[in-house]
Amino acid sequence: MPLRTATVVDQGATFDARFISQAKAISDGDKAQADRTDILTATVTKLGQDITATFAQQAKAISDGDSASATALTQLTARIGDFGLVSVQQAFSVLADRTGKLEGQYTLSIDTNGRLQGFKLAGSATGPATFSFIDTDLNMGLGRVIYNTGVVMQVQGIGFGRDGDLLEWFGPSMPVNACTRANARSYKTTDGNEYMGGSLSAGTRTNAVRSTMLAATAEVTTGEFESAGRARIVTVSLLFSTARQNPGSCPVSPVTPTVTVELFRGTSASGVVLATRTLTGSFFCDLGRPNEPGSLIEQISGAVTFTDNSGGTSSGYYVRLANRNTNTFPDQQILSLVSVEE
Repeated sequence: MPLRTATVVDQGATFDARFISQAKAISDGDKAQADRTDILTATVTKLGQDITATFAQQAKAISDGDSASATALTQLTARIGDFGLVSVQQAFSVLADRTGKLEGQYTLSIDTNGRLQGFKLAGSATGPATFSFIDTDLNMGLGRVIYNTGVVMQVQGIGFGRDGDLLEWFGPSMPVNACTRANARSYKTTDGNEYMGGSLSAGTRTNAVRSTMLAATAEVTTGEFESAGRARIVTVSLLFSTARQNPGSCPVSPVTPTVTVELFRGTSASGVVLATRTLTGSFFCDLGRPNEPGSLIEQISGAVTFTDNSGGTSSGYYVRLANRNTNTFPDQQILSLVSVEE
């Protein structure tokens, strides 16, 4: 194990620099393993207080004939005695085994006096990767977030679209630079205006409500409102989410989260059933590894749209949840109901 040090004492202060490097390779009848660790430290001790900077790097590769895995960890740390510590750490890991399990993870974290911040990217062959944030805001700058089904799309950003005046836009799929207020179903603009309905007609009537109840049977109604007798586009949307750090345990047999949305014409469940749809979500749980926090994320999101041509001088709508089947109780559940008459 190479160890190199350089130490100087001058006027009551100690200046110490160290380099440590260790590598080993092991092969036996059960597995083959290779490890390497490198550590650089620089410390000044003055008036009984250590001021230290550290760079540490560790890598490991293991194969046992049935599985292969590799991990790499890099950490930078700066500490001033008892006043404070900050470290930045990135970790990589990959795993493949004979059962067909293929997984990869990348984590970047910052620890400032015990406050952990960062993100984790985890991917496998079984579905989309998950990108989890830990105590971190996402600042997009001039970037954009685009959801596009090929039929409809939603865009969020700062000053995008043909006129460079949009913050949010929802409507039919098209190039982002072609988005305008006129061709939107709904939009928010950089000058503080907001519109929902799909055209700029002054006669548009919008009734919108939402519930933040966490119950599995959450419900919300617009109440009764006046109508001009034209077609009404009714949209129900749901966001269910749970996000936890270091969950402690993961379900042995997790379920695929689902919930049924039921829409009625009227102000209660005694009204006319207009639409029923089951929404399906996603669930991710990882207990983490040494020096790497675990996370649990469960989400359901979706929308139901119905065009009501029943006419009349008044109307109202009611929506409720049923048959919710999830692994967790939500941190957030938002049930929205919007009626737009153009």
